[in-house]
Amino acid sequence: QSRLGFVFTNGDPTGQSENTVAGADFQYRSSELFGDKTVLADVFYQRSFSNTVGDDDSFGGSIAFPNEPWAGEFSFKQIGANFFPALGFVNRTAIRAYNGSVDYVYRFENSFLRTLEFGTEHQFVTDLHDRLETRENQFSISVETNAADEAEFDFGTFYEFVPAPFDIADTLIVPAGRYEWTAFEVSFETSDARPLALGVQVTCCGFYDGSAVEVQVELGYRPNAYFEIVPGYEVTFIDLPTGKVDIHVGEITSVVNFTPDMQLAMQIQYDNISQDFGFLARYRWEYLPGSELFVAFGQSALIPDSRFVAQRTQASVRLGHTFRF
Repeated sequence: QSRLGFVFTNGDPTGQSENTVAGADFQYRSSELFGDKTVLADVFYQRSFSNTVGDDDSFGGSIAFPNEPWAGEFSFKQIGANFFPALGFVNRTAIRAYNGSVDYVYRFENSFLRTLEFGTEHQFVTDLHDRLETRENQFSISVETNAADEAEFDFGTFYEFVPAPFDIADTLIVPAGRYEWTAFEVSFETSDARPLALGVQVTCCGFYDGSAVEVQVELGYRPNAYFEIVPGYEVTFIDLPTGKVDIHVGEITSVVNFTPDMQLAMQIQYDNISQDFGFLARYRWEYLPGSELFVAFGQSALIPDSRFVAQRTQASVRLGHTFRF
């Protein structure tokens, strides 16, 4: 039930450096260690070699107990200051990240409700000298019906150390400093099994030294097993001591399933801050089990003052085959 993996990359898409990354990971899995319960344990190590930033590593591990009614997970990860995977990405360097979560699920009998779930998740991020940079403590309660309708309430406390000022939507400046705030989130989602599905999520209210309210609405229409279209809209109102900004994002996703092994997915998105329009189409055909043809086409453009100005066109083709021994 366990597995061992390796990764090796060489190159830099920008052509500005010589870059190599090598690493390995091991996953241990047992469904007999505690009777009929499952236990997972992972460890990984990677090292990057760069002629511009030097060499550094990233490593970590996790242990998970993905069972019912109790489940839990703990993970640790360290990313070096000069860890640089040019053919991949890393959001944050020079950190140690600790994550832990515990969940409890209660299953109903002879009720229109299916499950009631309580959860808590905690994240701590420090620098390489163990000085706290980020803290998130979140608590949630969710309920699901037998028809797969779901509702959830989350409450969280947050801490963030900002070493240098940064901007939000090219409009607001968040000054350097230490910030603490609380926020809650309420969401509701109807079952995707219905021809018409609705999802709503509201997040409020603390945000750095001000407030933010975010509303997401998604409407899915699936008249049959072959076609689906999902328009979505997201609006965020941010009010900080340095100013206010409203962010609007519109999106339409559509999927056409020609057969169980052949699919065409398309996505369109636009936001009012960058005025950027994006289109992406992905065609996937698994013509044999383990063998796949994948084709992607993307187009980005600016729409200032109702004008369409094309920016970038991209296309890629991938042919994959799995060798089984």
